[in-house]
Amino acid sequence: MFERVTLDRPGDAVNPIDLGLLAECLVFYQTVRLIVDHNTFSFLVNSCGPDQLLDLMSMGSLEIEFVENMTGVASRLMTGQTIYDYVNIGTGSFRYQPVARKVFDKIATGKKANKYFDRFDQLVTRFSYSAEINEAARKDWIDDAYLRQAAQIYLGLKSPHYVPPSNLEFRMRANSQGFSLSTNIDFAAADADYRAINGTSEQHVTPSQLLVSLSDTRRDLTIGSSFGSEFAMGPVSSAIAACKLSDLINKATGGKERISVFQEDVLDDLPNIRDAVNSGTRNFSDIVRLVEKAERFKKWLREQDEDEHLRKAYLREVLHVEWVDTLPTKTLRWLLFTAAGLPLSVLASVGLGAADAFLLDRVIKGWKPNQFIEGPLKDFVRHTTGIITL
Repeated sequence: MFERVTLDRPGDAVNPIDLGLLAECLVFYQTVRLIVDHNTFSFLVNSCGPDQLLDLMSMGSLEIEFVENMTGVASRLMTGQTIYDYVNIGTGSFRYQPVARKVFDKIATGKKANKYFDRFDQLVTRFSYSAEINEAARKDWIDDAYLRQAAQIYLGLKSPHYVPPSNLEFRMRANSQGFSLSTNIDFAAADADYRAINGTSEQHVTPSQLLVSLSDTRRDLTIGSSFGSEFAMGPVSSAIAACKLSDLINKATGGKERISVFQEDVLDDLPNIRDAVNSGTRNFSDIVRLVEKAERFKKWLREQDEDEHLRKAYLREVLHVEWVDTLPTKTLRWLLFTAAGLPLSVLASVGLGAADAFLLDRVIKGWKPNQFIEGPLKDFVRHTTGIITL
């Protein structure tokens, strides 16, 4: 558990990478593989800082994979009918070296810019989306039941006030030129709802954009699984993938959900890592120091049973007792925040039986995961002062 995770540009048009999610994964997972393209690489370097990224890559905590082409849905009008296809788009401006050269020349000058360029050039790996990935995405287009359900979910998320027809139709048919579409969705009305909600004049909810969401979901699942890792997805992709790929989506979201629940358990009323980073309270210099402190904690996470509740595994390790599963939730939460390390007399005074208090007092000396939680992690997420005490 928590060995590796792949993040494929998990963000939105404004923030193409969710920096808080990236920060959480860096703290909990042994290795984070981040997929970037010509747009998101610039955002990543400018948001996190080149030195911080180099530190994380040198530690083995972060791997950056740069994709040198793009995928998209091409549409063209033929004999009065719109024909669609899922294609790769590649130009020289999408390739890593010209993109990186431009990025580093903007943030540094002379030898320093060259140093950044050379070091990243050695560490950032590159790949391109293949024709096989496109073919897998196209196969989804001819699954009528999947397309209909996915279209309903997409519209519900993007245009919640638009009411689609009860007999919704969204079907693709292959021909020698590509794929034709048959639908009774009023995309103009759905897009108007999206624009009203989001305060934008740009068209967004269209047949092509829906097909892009479907196809990119398949693409990202394929890429994520090929790396032999867990992978995190955004809400639209997760919902669409769940229509057809329930087993894979459990893998895709399980680690992220475990991190969220565990932080809720152990941090009580403090913000979590993701919120601390996305609020601007903490930056990636702070994350580098936290990741350095998290090495033993991440090793402990990897050794845990994937099927066990992480909170109970944490308590068992801290307290070294096997009967924590039998304790009520209220007692478990109290133990998380107050019991570990208290003197036997104090434990007895708060109402625990003598036998239980004695067992709680038998905490074996040496490193335990609560040393990371109660020290560096809580220091990181506290924002009563502007100074981190790692």
